[in-house]
Parts: sequence; structure tokens; C-alpha cells
Amino acid sequence: MTVAILPSETVQYNELTGVSTVADVMATADEQVAHGDVDHFRAFPTGFSPLDDVLNGGLRPGDLVVLGGPSGVGKTIFSLQLARNIALMQRNSNVMYVCYEHDRWHLLMRLLCMESALLGHGDAALTLRRLHQIVAEAPAHHGLLDELREHNLYADVVAALERYASRLTLAKASGTMTTLDQIRSWVFYRLASGVPFFLVVDYLQKIPFDAPGLLQESEITTRITQGLKELALSAGIRILAIVAADRSGLQSRRV
Repeated sequence: MTVAILPSETVQYNELTGVSTVADVMATADEQVAHGDVDHFRAFPTGFSPLDDVLNGGLRPGDLVVLGGPSGVGKTIFSLQLARNIALMQRNSNVMYVCYEHDRWHLLMRLLCMESALLGHGDAALTLRRLHQIVAEAPAHHGLLDELREHNLYADVVAALERYASRLTLAKASGTMTTLDQIRSWVFYRLASGVPFFLVVDYLQKIPFDAPGLLQESEITTRITQGLKELALSAGIRILAIVAADRSGLQSRRV
């Protein structure tokens, strides 16, 4: 996998477009720090030390990080764990995972498996197959989480997930309907809570785009990337976008 970083170019959180002298920017920054308004200066560590080193400590408002690689190398699992890490570590935050590849049930299953592995369950760790078996064998009127809570080994998995569940939003996206404008509306709705925000898009080339005339695929990708960067800057949020680095990745059909 490869990572491209489009760094934030703003100093002021949710800064309006326009011009200011350096002296004015210095005065504004000084006033913000003096009043404790420092969230937009603060980095969100990703929980992956090598990546945090590249990002100078983590993700900052206005940052767009593009994660690329061929199909099947684990981009979705990596980005889902990154979203999980930030939701867990940043208690005063909102995280949204917009997925064009999988539904919310599948992402929940992945999170449960992830927590089980992180808890050191070893060979007994939850897998998608084990979870599907638990669902199939659950008695009537007994939910999956009830089954896990009553299991000697997996009760702590549910507890681990509940530590950040209210801060991590899973959004099932459509490759025909979930446009950049739709993502933008979801973001600004969540921003109304007034807390820092982190957005993951899985993945960028699946975002539908009405191209005027005939645009090449690379040009459409560039325009969508620019749109995400503009969203990061205008909303003062952090964004991670997954991209397929090969055509076969774009043509794949996940089940």
C-alpha cells in the first residue's frame, strides 16, 4: 500500500476563503491559543506509529490522506482499524466510515473480529465464519450480542466495541446515488455536534460523478480528490480516502 498526503493549508479552523497579512494570521492564532481554542491545531494519532511519523504526529484539520494499493492487500481492514483507533482514542470526536464496498453488518462483523484479535484470543479469536455460525445457532429471540455477552471468551469483545460504538458511524454508500454532495451533507449534519470529525471514504473511485462531456477516468478521479480536499478544508475535518491502484481493483465485485 502507498500513502499520499495532501496537507492542510489553513491556519484558522473552518477558515473562510480570502486574504490576510501574516501579522493578522499571527494575531488570530495567538488569540485562539490564548482562549484554549486549540482543537484545530491538534493532531489525531492513527495508532500506527510509522504512519504517524510520516504525518508529523497524526491527522490534522484540512488533511486529506489517500491510501492506495492493489486489490486484496487489506486496505479496508487497515482503514477500518484506523477509524476504530481514532474513535477509541479521541473521546471528544465523531468518526464516519463511508463504505461503497460492504454493508454495515459486514463492517460490524469485521470490528468484532478485530477486537477479538486485539484482545489476544489467538486461535480462538472470532472470525467471520465463527460469527456466522453463532448467528445460525442462536436461539429464537436471542441476538448476536446477547450470545457473545454470555460466552466465556467473547463477552469482553462486546465490551471493547461499546467503548467507542457511539462515536463511530457506519454509512453504506451507493455507487449510483451517494455523491460527493451526499457525503458533504452527512458530514455537516454530524458537525452540528461541535466536536472534531474524521471521515473515511472506502473507496474514492466508487463515488458517482456527473462528468460534463467525455472525461477520462483519471480526470474524474482528480476532480473527486479535489472535492474531498475542498471538503476537508472548508469543514475543517480530517479525511482518509482509499483508492484502487489498478483497474482490476475497480472492476472487482465484493460479496
